[in-house]
Amino acid sequence: ELAKYAENTFYATKIAFSHEIKEICDAHGEDYNEVRELWLADPRLNPMHTAVFEGSKEPFGGKCLPKDLSALIMSAKSVGYEPELLKEVRKTNKRIGEMRREKE
Repeated sequence: ELAKYAENTFYATKIAFSHEIKEICDAHGEDYNEVRELWLADPRLNPMHTAVFEGSKEPFGGKCLPKDLSALIMSAKSVGYEPELLKEVRKTNKRIGEMRREKE
């Protein structure tokens, strides 16, 4: 169960990171896809979950990623650990979604 939560939470983190970089590129007037191609030239990186599609509201949605991210946060808290990074991933997903909806 923890392995599944870790996998989906990693994907959620990677997606949120990619969307955050897209917003930074936009603020700089740079093309995210060009920056992405340069960053992915590093052979240690896997391009999966780094694409940002026009019109996407929140970085990640659906059933599994938000649910598993929340479950891992709750699980960690239940054993006395505060997963601050994971809580920030969830906040980033919500913040970017709200910001994009306001632009509409």
